[in-house]
Formats: sequence, structure tokens, C-alpha cells
Amino acid sequence: MPGITTKGKIRNLASLVVYAALAVVTGYFFEKYGKGFEDVSVWEWIIMALATCRFTSIPVYGCIFRSLRDFIRADEGFGLMVSLKSLITCPWCAGVWAALEVFVLQYFVPYGYVLNILLSLAGVDAFVPVRVNLIGLKNEKSLAEVRKPGFSISKNILSCPICL
Repeated sequence: MPGITTKGKIRNLASLVVYAALAVVTGYFFEKYGKGFEDVSVWEWIIMALATCRFTSIPVYGCIFRSLRDFIRADEGFGLMVSLKSLITCPWCAGVWAALEVFVLQYFVPYGYVLNILLSLAGVDAFVPVRVNLIGLKNEKSLAEVRKPGFSISKNILSCPICL
């Protein structure tokens, strides 16, 4: 990989090994307690997926973690801090770890499923305003188009896939 130092590659490999080990241990205990992945209901998958989205966005984007993100970004030397930097600034990196944490909460922490439900509700709550804002932005662009000189309703209606 261009741009990544040998130390960076070693940190990435170490993170991968730690994650894989934790995932294997989690799977082992999941099956040891008599669970199987076929026992996970669709409802639980949905709750865990939404909780993972929210659990990812809190440390990566949330203002409550801004001071921690700034502190970790400022530290350039220590290896653990470099790994944490990518973990709390990259939603793809954080999401993988969040999925494992949400799964552990769901099945191994007493009442952890309650936290997952709350996180999933917060995830839906975070999604709705974003979607509404996107709809508003699309409407603003449409209004700007209508206000342009030379706008022809018939020409634009014929190009609209909803109106056809």
C-alpha cells in the first residue's frame, strides 16, 4: 500500500489479529451458550444494524467525543494513539468494531439489548432529519430551476420519471 509506513502496516495487522481473535472468541461463547446464528431473528438483526450505525456515528461524528478526537489527533508518536486515531475518525473502521460491540451487548451483557434498542431508536432519529433535509435540498434546487429564465414546464415534465 503506497503511503503506509512499515509501522503502519504492523499496526494494521495487529488490529486485524486482535479483531479476529475477539470475533472468534465471541463466536465460540455464542455457540457454547447454545446459540446459533440461525437463532438470530430478523428483528434482532435490524435492531443490531441500526444500533451499529448509531454506535459508529457517536465517536466518529458526535460532539461529545470532539475533545477526545482532538486529543488523539494531536498525538503523533504513540502507536496505540495512531490506531485509535483511525478508529475514531474513520466510520468504516469504527463500524467494524461497533458491530462486534453491539453483538456482544446483545447476547452477553445483561440488559445490553436494551442499550441496543435505545441506540437503534437514536439511529432512526438521526436518519429522519437527514432524509428530511435532503428532501428540502432537492426542493430548493427544483425551485431554483423553476425560477431560471427560459424554464418550460412541458419540457421538464416530460423529462420527469415520476410524471411519465
